[in-house]
Amino acid sequence: MTASCIPAALEYFSDKLKETEQATQPVPGEEGTEWEEAEELTAWTGPARQALAEIVESSYQVPKHDSKLEELLSAFKAIWQDDETNRLPQRKIIVFSFFRRTLDYLARALSRPKDSEP
Repeated sequence: MTASCIPAALEYFSDKLKETEQATQPVPGEEGTEWEEAEELTAWTGPARQALAEIVESSYQVPKHDSKLEELLSAFKAIWQDDETNRLPQRKIIVFSFFRRTLDYLARALSRPKDSEP
């Protein structure tokens, strides 16, 4: 699994792990507790789930710094500075993304007060 917006991806993974928690409990087998899945193993239902959960959990311990968001904001500022320099009305900017969660993340980040962290 990959993503171009790590904070949005981590939010998605966290939500998905919570959603699928009940369906992924180990079932006792002949050798103790083995995974017995009726469906195909995935990151949400198989042993890879624990590794993904550890990655998501460790992300909460990393300082919040989103360099891509900072670059996006810098690009916005440069465009608007150009408008101001050329005495033009401030342009409106449309952001496209393949992932809806990235747009949700950007909407929240861009709605925050200027003095809060990105």
